[in-house]
Amino acid sequence: LDPATQARVQTYRVSLHALLFLDQQVQVNRIISANVNRDINNIIQMVSDRSAERAAAARLELTNTANQSTAALLATALTALALAIWASVVLGRRIMTPLTLMAIAAERIAQQDLSQPLELAGDNEFTAVAQAFNHMVNQLRQTLDTLEQRVDERTAALATANQALQAQTQSLEVALQKLGHSEANYRLLVEHLHAGVVVHTLDSTILMCNQMAAELLGLPAEAIVGKPAVSPSWTLLDEAGMVLPPDCYPANQVLASQQPLKNYVVGIRHPQTGDDHWVLVNAFPTFDEAQQLTQVV
Repeated sequence: LDPATQARVQTYRVSLHALLFLDQQVQVNRIISANVNRDINNIIQMVSDRSAERAAAARLELTNTANQSTAALLATALTALALAIWASVVLGRRIMTPLTLMAIAAERIAQQDLSQPLELAGDNEFTAVAQAFNHMVNQLRQTLDTLEQRVDERTAALATANQALQAQTQSLEVALQKLGHSEANYRLLVEHLHAGVVVHTLDSTILMCNQMAAELLGLPAEAIVGKPAVSPSWTLLDEAGMVLPPDCYPANQVLASQQPLKNYVVGIRHPQTGDDHWVLVNAFPTFDEAQQLTQVV
């Protein structure tokens, strides 16, 4: 063989020996693994058997403990029930009887019966409560007596005040009747005066106009009342016969100065005929009790 082929044969031989050795190692490892797995299975089986035995013992012990606990609970429940019955009987005698008496006393108070006190025998908390309850009832009775006395006094005072009020009401009615008659007489007198009378409010609006004033202005009274003195339906003239501006109208002068205006000569131009009538005007303000301007006449 040539050297190259000999080298390949040598390489093959070495590789074959390595593969055979590796196969032997694999076989050995398989045997070892089988033995180890068998030992592990044996150990697991042994542990499982011991765990099963211990679990069975634990279940038996738990069962015994549960039975004992059930018996103990049953005994405790029966004991508690007996104590509850005994306590109910004892407390019923010591608590329910006083509470019932208190409820009856409270019902009597609700029905406005304060004559019977609450009586409880013994020396305990309920006796102290009964004493406080009786003290409260006594105070309530005294308060009611005082209240009834005050009501009687107030009723008598109210009756007296009512009589005085009725007398004042009758006097006021008489005064109003007299005032109505006075106002009617005043209006009647103003209407029949042979002088024109005009009453203005604070904004110069005409509140009242008598018949003579309506004849002088040349308009019916219905057309004059409600008109302001700043833009009237008539024309006023000064002494020179020139048209008088609204600011110089007698009513507006008094509203501005709050002083009387005496013997002021004014010409009134008739709206239909155009004739001029000359009049002498006297205007004066009226004030209330607080000296506040109310009207101009």
